[in-house]
This record gives sequence, C-alpha cells and structure tokens, in this order.
Amino acid sequence: MARALYHIERCPYCEKVRLALAIEGIGYESHVIDPDDRSEVLRLSGQERVPVLVEEDGSVLLESNRIMQRLVETPDSKLVPSSRRDQSLTWVLVERADAILAPLFYRIRSRRDPEGRALSDEDLSVLRRRLQEELAVIEGILERGPFLFGECPTVADVAVHAFLNRLPRGERDTVTIDFPRVGGWFKRVQQVAGRP
Repeated sequence: MARALYHIERCPYCEKVRLALAIEGIGYESHVIDPDDRSEVLRLSGQERVPVLVEEDGSVLLESNRIMQRLVETPDSKLVPSSRRDQSLTWVLVERADAILAPLFYRIRSRRDPEGRALSDEDLSVLRRRLQEELAVIEGILERGPFLFGECPTVADVAVHAFLNRLPRGERDTVTIDFPRVGGWFKRVQQVAGRP
C-alpha cells in the first residue's frame, strides 16, 4: 500500500504536512477532499478533520502536528535541529503558530471575528498591529540564520510558513517589505519544498 495524504488544498494544517513531506522528500498519493464531503476521511479515520495520513503499513495518522512528530522520528529527518534545546524550542514555536498565528491570520483573511461577525476597520487595524508584533519576533529569530533554527528548515519553519501563506497576497507582500528577513525566509522555504 502506498502512503496517502487526505487533505484540503487551502487548509494551512494540511499545508504544514504537505511542506513537511516535501522537505523530507517523502512521496505520497494525494487525495484532495471536498470540504463539503468528508465521507472518505470519516470512513478512514472515524472523524472528519484533515489532514489524514495513511502510512504504507495501513496505520492512520491524524492531526498535522502528530503527523509531523511521526515524520521527525526517522533517524535521517531533516525537520529537527541537532541540539536538544533547539528541538524543544522548535516544538514550542509550532504550538505558538497554532495558538496565536492561526487565529490571527484567519481573522485577517476572513475579516471576521471568532463568532463570524464582520470586523470593523478599527478591529482589522488592531489585528494587523498584532501581526506586526508577531512578525517582529520572527524577524528577530531569523538573525540567527536563513531558517528559524539555523541552516535548514524545521517543523517550526513549516508551521509558520503554512499560516503566513494563507494571508491574502497583498497582506503577504506588505509583510515581505516590512520584514525583509521574513520575506527572504518565506522564499527559501518555498524553494526547499520545491514550490515556485
């Protein structure tokens, strides 16, 4: 049985797994799921969330961070730094991306609050300032090297990139101008993953 990824194209959690697989050089059968029909995912995994990775041995992995944890368990994984300290900090940044960046990017992109109400211009300005603060932190981390934890991309790069990639194009272009290290880093992650 070939490894298979069940995913939705525009889902940042699915993008994390696609990027991780690309950087690791791991091939898979791609099964793009219609967001309105998740019956195949439900049949495979007993739940409707994506991504779902079915391994060659038939085991089913759920949730993007768990899938990435499994990927880095291989001895030749490229997605974790060598130092134990940086390995721990890498996962802290992955969790921060999920807890802070994901909802922030979603609200800016959708222009809606968590209850689904339209955001005012003032609310959007507050969110954009908060995004600027988060990006300033990432810009500072990138003083260490071309990627968040040195010379090679890690799961932290994958997680932050996946969410940043979901910003509207104009917003993302502004980010690359205001934060040149982040802009260069964004392109490097794309290149390492074999993306245009």
